[in-house]
Amino acid sequence: MCGILGSENLRVSLEEFTEATKSLVHRGPDNTGIKDFQSAFLGHTRLSIIDLSEEANQPMQNRSGRYWILFNGEIYNYLEIRSDLQQNHGYEFLTGSDTEVLLAAFEVFGEGFVTRLNGMFSIVIYDSLEGVHYLYRDRVGIKPLYYMQKGDTLVYSSEIKAIIALVGSSKPDRMALRSFLNIGYIPEPLTAYGDIRKFPSGSIGIYKDGELNIRHFWNSSDYFLNKRTHNNPVKQILRLIENSVSKRLIADVPVGTFLSGGIDSSLVTLLANRAYGTKLPAFHVSFENSSYDESVYARDIARRCGAEYHEICLRESEALEQVESIIDNYDEPFADPSAIPTSMISRYAVKFVKVSLSGDGGDELFYGYGRYQIGQFVSNPLVKILKPILNYGFSKLPSERFKRISRMFHTGSQGQFLPHLFSQEQGFFSQSELDQHFPGLLDSSQDVPYYKQLNLVENQNIFDINSYLKDDLLVKVDRASMQHSLEVRVPLLDHELLEYILMTPFKEKWKNGTLKHLLKEVMLNYFPPGLFNRPKWGLSPPMVKWLRTDLKYLADQYLSVEVIESCGLVNVKYAEYIKQQYYIRGVDHWYYRIWTLILLHRWWLNNTIK
Repeated sequence: MCGILGSENLRVSLEEFTEATKSLVHRGPDNTGIKDFQSAFLGHTRLSIIDLSEEANQPMQNRSGRYWILFNGEIYNYLEIRSDLQQNHGYEFLTGSDTEVLLAAFEVFGEGFVTRLNGMFSIVIYDSLEGVHYLYRDRVGIKPLYYMQKGDTLVYSSEIKAIIALVGSSKPDRMALRSFLNIGYIPEPLTAYGDIRKFPSGSIGIYKDGELNIRHFWNSSDYFLNKRTHNNPVKQILRLIENSVSKRLIADVPVGTFLSGGIDSSLVTLLANRAYGTKLPAFHVSFENSSYDESVYARDIARRCGAEYHEICLRESEALEQVESIIDNYDEPFADPSAIPTSMISRYAVKFVKVSLSGDGGDELFYGYGRYQIGQFVSNPLVKILKPILNYGFSKLPSERFKRISRMFHTGSQGQFLPHLFSQEQGFFSQSELDQHFPGLLDSSQDVPYYKQLNLVENQNIFDINSYLKDDLLVKVDRASMQHSLEVRVPLLDHELLEYILMTPFKEKWKNGTLKHLLKEVMLNYFPPGLFNRPKWGLSPPMVKWLRTDLKYLADQYLSVEVIESCGLVNVKYAEYIKQQYYIRGVDHWYYRIWTLILLHRWWLNNTIK
């Protein structure tokens, strides 16, 4: 894993570009490389995983010196591609790296070579003869890529901070910030900065003669809309997961796994240990004085998997000391509190390994969220008829639980309902609340794609894969792990497995509303029935408690009347109402509203142009 930074027609000195590249050293501390083409700069920080030699450093050039590559990620089928290039195209390689294979594949197969890749990647290939930049991002968006284009100037990077280091901070994108308050993260292509954008996943971008043209080479909805009945899907899914895990063990450095104790990470840990042939370190994080402690389950599962168990007890004092630095690592407001333990476990794991496998993606592939059950309920024809009555009735009941249920109902379009259901299940601000109480932010209530040939649960699943998974969960893992120079691989997001699952008919994946039905059937091949029949807790710290105790200073600092008035983003009376509901009335599930308001105002004060 690495950090990349590049530019075209950006009027900065080599020293300035080199300094900006240093902001990515945490992504690749093993080597820093810079190439100056006068009109273009290429910068790279390397985390050496495959072929640790200096010859595999980047920027790397092809034999003729015309093409140069910047690469962040891993290609798991690079040996097969390498063999094809050697046997059928006479290509001779000088290194054992997957980077050189990418350069050769581009030369031989052209700009569409990316469709042959199995892996996670952000790739830039620079044609130094024609002055053309080719940008690529993997199918699901596992690896990040940001860019800024103004006139004939292009800048791109693995993280926003490197672009800002080159061009300075730009005006905030108020629509993006409104989306953040609605769903807790900023969705592609937006960022908090008006001039910086997220490069879309599954896409190719060609920058030539001052224009950047972007097109998709992969789209999840294409597979969702191409349903196929499978014979024995459990057996096929098992084979695909086994293959995916095995591929992701290739490395010239030590490998381990993250083990939460849940279904996804347990299966990955088991299969990784079986494929590796020896005990792999399995890292589990627990919380000090927490009622949501899964360490007893994780310890038992590690034993069953034959793994070397490592438990990190997350002490509150240690975590709280690092909260603000973890917040800043994301460059823009990011509300997922599980970023804190993910960062902490990464900091610990890198003492033992340089690569770790995780179970991310299992909830999206196999319907693992409670909102899918809610979606099925609200799409019931009878519920649709009674929706106005139910909405009104629940809203008038004294219990906050019933008021929360009433907020699940939505009278807007189907395309607006998908982010609305996610938003209200989590406890964020609804679009109507944003309309009424946030005069400083622009409307962002655009419809997301809704496919009439699919039911509501399937549409919600597409939203989660294309938005929540990509712009929240994968961002969280990438920044948290790379801050500590640890590479995290996600076997459940192998595109062959993903495509198979997406094409599996709904009735085969959803049996009587049982979450993760197919994956639980797969698990029966390895684990006894009932082992995972317990509540899903996830990797979230005790934020409800922290925001009322050790982190309350953040609310005092960034949600004071003076700060609220000076920023002008939210109505002061409404902000005071939110604080009263949480701190005085004890409405626990509104902690996300407090947390997002803190993050919004902290970012605004620290990053906006005065």
